[in-house]
Amino acid sequence: MKYPSDWGIFEQAITPILRARDNAVSKPKLALYVYFRDCVPLYEKLTTLPFDIIGLDFTYNPALVDVVASKGSPRALGLGLLDGRNTRLEDPAVVAKQIERMLPKIQGGQAHLGPSSGLEYLPRDRAQGKLELLGRVRSAFLGMEA
Repeated sequence: MKYPSDWGIFEQAITPILRARDNAVSKPKLALYVYFRDCVPLYEKLTTLPFDIIGLDFTYNPALVDVVASKGSPRALGLGLLDGRNTRLEDPAVVAKQIERMLPKIQGGQAHLGPSSGLEYLPRDRAQGKLELLGRVRSAFLGMEA
């Protein structure tokens, strides 16, 4: 969040969305994704919000991996570990190690791997490369578990 002092306005803005989810017959899962900012200062507040998934951009502050690994999360997390605004492809083994550090501390061990943001800032071939990289990260992570 660009202006942490606006937290109260943010809470007011999400209230109707949360109320609609809670009143829905099918009880859909609701995710909140934040990106393009360092969310370390607001991490604990974000994880207390009543969303089913909190998606985080790890590219603005690599220390977020340490924060999640030490504090954990009461919610499933979206792990935006691949930079959605940079054409460089990350090393799958490095990303897999980050996931391995965090996953035991995430509620229910549930995490959703993805880019840090949408991929519309990348050329099409590089966006495709990032999506293919997700599969290689998954394979590297599963190889660590074996």
